[in-house]
Amino acid sequence: MFRENLVQIQDFNQVITKTYRYINLKVLNVTLGEKVDIVVSLFDAEKNFIDTLFVSLSGEEYTNWGKEDSYILNTVCQKLGFTLA
Repeated sequence: MFRENLVQIQDFNQVITKTYRYINLKVLNVTLGEKVDIVVSLFDAEKNFIDTLFVSLSGEEYTNWGKEDSYILNTVCQKLGFTLA
């Protein structure tokens, strides 16, 4: 939308603290036998959307998925440093 009018500025660092309380996972893409790409939506304590992250599981992480979808939740949380409540 605005890419044609990008104007370069000096690097600007902004520190923002975000507290995540809830997550929602959605499988974005599966490459059979290879990997799964997952969209992780992050929400605050009032369940307001805050941010989106993308996580890919491949190799052994993908192979270990099997039939148990809770494996995906646990593995994504582990990769992102989250602890299930």
